[in-house]
Amino acid sequence: MISVGIIEQNNTLRRNLVHFLNGQPGIQCALDAPKTDHFFEQARQETRFHVVLHPFDGKRDNSAKDISRLKKTWPGTEVIILSQQEDSETVMKAFYAGATGYLTKGTPLNRIKEAILETHQGRSAISPSVARRLVEHFSPKKANTPNGIELTPKESQLVQCLTDGLSYKLAADQLSVSINTVLYHVRNLYRKLGVNSKSEVVAMRLRGEVRG
Repeated sequence: MISVGIIEQNNTLRRNLVHFLNGQPGIQCALDAPKTDHFFEQARQETRFHVVLHPFDGKRDNSAKDISRLKKTWPGTEVIILSQQEDSETVMKAFYAGATGYLTKGTPLNRIKEAILETHQGRSAISPSVARRLVEHFSPKKANTPNGIELTPKESQLVQCLTDGLSYKLAADQLSVSINTVLYHVRNLYRKLGVNSKSEVVAMRLRGEVRG
């Protein structure tokens, strides 16, 4: 029996998910709650969750922290995002935080059931529109030099901070500069690399398309 947890603020959607999934063979909704804090308050220590459906807001730092908290509290639990947002930065934040799958709001209930089964079998379930975002995100970009786009020492240090997952505030502390200086370098980085988000900068570094 696949034990499922559901975190969803929309009461109608949450009730529909619970009713539908409890009617599927081999699946049982063990707990549902409108928010992550409520979920933790109601969960029993011995409860095991194979899959948790979780919302995600790329503009809220707590969204990533909530996923990390779930994964630490119940090791082995897989998290499927159910979100209205599908921009590449939000999607990458969710996966970096530990999500296994990403579905958009409006996904049919049957597809959500299939996603739960796929995730429990060790695969990743991703909505087609999200998959396209990922392809675009990781599509190779032409480098300005044979060895990659060359950065200044300070820009290279900043990229490393971003790659390590530091916030702008922590990056400023790490580099012993003001947060305004960090933001100045970030704007320069975006222009130089032709990107619009931190996750794109990190992806370029990981692909070796930028160098210090």
